[in-house]
Amino acid sequence: MSTIQNVYEGQYSRITVQINGTTLVEEADVTIERATNAIDVFTVQKGYAGQSPGAGMSHFTITSVIPSTYVEFDPGIFMVGMTGTQAGTRIDLVLSMGFNSTNTSAFQSETTGFADSTNTMAQLNTKADVISDTVSHGVKGEAKWVFKCQSGPVQWTAQAGNWATTGANSTPS
Repeated sequence: MSTIQNVYEGQYSRITVQINGTTLVEEADVTIERATNAIDVFTVQKGYAGQSPGAGMSHFTITSVIPSTYVEFDPGIFMVGMTGTQAGTRIDLVLSMGFNSTNTSAFQSETTGFADSTNTMAQLNTKADVISDTVSHGVKGEAKWVFKCQSGPVQWTAQAGNWATTGANSTPS
């Protein structure tokens, strides 16, 4: 077992979302979907013969709660077809995956994502288009702002040598 596995045994990652250099401290949920959009190829003799390459895409769904005193991020001002000075401008989206440090204060976590960058295991960086947003609220539920972004294909980039390169992540022979 590696040193990093010994130190963080039983602890699991979280993902910190940054948009245009600012950490979203009110973010409550993030979903990342990557799709090859490959097209299945069928032939008379083989049946399923494989796949033809498609246009790879990455889709991001981010949910933030809305405090009573401010809006942390208004995705609408970046959407194509909307009015405003930023309409149609891509956002800089950075997702950092890593360990929670046991000595990280709440303030440091909120302002920097991770107080100790050595705790960042991997990062995903892209310029994304905001394609939709939804605001909702209900009884026994917080007000939420859900927005969706998309970009071309993206890969996680290892930051601290903690990314698995063996086992299920190894290349099949």
